Amino acid sequence: MKIDVAAEDLDRIKQLTAWEKNKKITGDVRGLQKALSSSDDATLRDARTEYNEAKQKIDNRERAHVDDYGDPPSHTASSNETEGHDHLNYWSRATEAELEKNVQDWEIENGRRRDYSGIVPRE
Repeated sequence: MKIDVAAEDLDRIKQLTAWEKNKKITGDVRGLQKALSSSDDATLRDARTEYNEAKQKIDNRERAHVDDYGDPPSHTASSNETEGHDHLNYWSRATEAELEKNVQDWEIENGRRRDYSGIVPRE
C-alpha cells in the first residue's frame, strides 16, 4: 500500500533529517518523520504542529526536542503479510544503544570478543 505524501511534508521530512545531522533537533525525529507521512488526518495535523514548533525554536537559535512520538496508525496488515517480519521492524526502529547491546549480547553468546588492544583504559 503506497501512501501519497504532500510535497510540503516531504520537504519537512528532509529538513528534519538536515536538522538532526546538524544537531539542531533531538529526540524522536524518526517518529515525527513517520507521522508526517501518515495518512491519518489527526496524526498528520499533530505532526505538522510539532514540526512548526520545532522550526520556530530553531529559527530562534534554540535546540528543538521531539518527545517520543510512537508509531502512527497505519493499515492493518494480515497475518500472512507480517509473518516473519517483526525482526525487520525492530531493526528499523531500534536505537543505536539497543543495537550495540544486541551486538554485545551476541558476542557473549557466541564466545566472541572485540579486540580492544589499541584502547588505553582511563585512570
